[in-house]
Amino acid sequence: MSTFYAEYPVEGAGSNVVTSLNGETGAITILAGSGITVTPSGSDITIASTGGGTVTSVGSGTGLTGGPITTSGTLSIANTAVTPGSYTAANITVNQQGQITAASNGASGASPTRQVLTSSGTYTTPAGATFLKVTIVGDGAGGGGAPTPGAGNSCGGGGGGAGAICIVWITSPAASYPYVIGTGGTGGTGSATGLAGTGSWFAGSSTYVAGGGAAGPSGGVAPFVTPSTGNALGGVATGGDVNLNGGDGGCGFCFSPNNGLGGYGGSNQFSGQVAGQSSITNGAHGYPFGGGGSGASNVGNSGMDTTGGNGAAGIIIVEEYYA
Repeated sequence: MSTFYAEYPVEGAGSNVVTSLNGETGAITILAGSGITVTPSGSDITIASTGGGTVTSVGSGTGLTGGPITTSGTLSIANTAVTPGSYTAANITVNQQGQITAASNGASGASPTRQVLTSSGTYTTPAGATFLKVTIVGDGAGGGGAPTPGAGNSCGGGGGGAGAICIVWITSPAASYPYVIGTGGTGGTGSATGLAGTGSWFAGSSTYVAGGGAAGPSGGVAPFVTPSTGNALGGVATGGDVNLNGGDGGCGFCFSPNNGLGGYGGSNQFSGQVAGQSSITNGAHGYPFGGGGSGASNVGNSGMDTTGGNGAAGIIIVEEYYA
């Protein structure tokens, strides 16, 4: 029968021989490694460390307080200038240690707002707005006049063209923008054409533009069924994400020696179309926003000149959104 020897290395100097360990008998050797002592006392063996660790001091570092610690102590996270509490859609500043060093309430979640602009000026972007949708509507032109045509004749002035529509989406908007809104062309009287619309624009006269409608021509004199005038073109939109040209004004007609008809006023997506006038009648004014005025009509020896309808003013609508 062989003898079992169990050898257990222990960090420390020296060694002692015991006769039994964990049920094992025989020669069992316990070796002490560096920094370890093995001390027998009666039937007991004490194994102890004679050395210590190499850490002698712990500093607090950035964002911590309580250091340096050389024996025992507590490290704590340093307070920042941020006021404790709840913030709505917070705007925060974070340092390299991941601490929030500044916080304030933001405008997130705010409902969209809207400004309706009806006269020229300067638009101011609201605080916190991060996105704008701008709809620019040009003004309509005046309808053409109709002179006294004389016995057996009739005439009808042409309708004015409608203003164009320019729609643009602006991200990261500037603090303010200049803008102009066309006020609408007036109708012509007798042999005079109407006045053209001057157009509307936002941010610059060549940036986002909704052109005004072209002037309605005055009525020509004729004794039979024929167009007495040509079409007046609608305004042209440029620069936007969506550019919609205005509708044309209608031609004036001479239906019979005693029945002239003014041309209808041009229309756009914001305005309806005004009908042309018959007999001895002034033209109708264009519908808001940006509609063209209709042409006047005249017949026979009326002894009076008739006047085309005025074009409608434009408008600018700014929708404001918040992140």
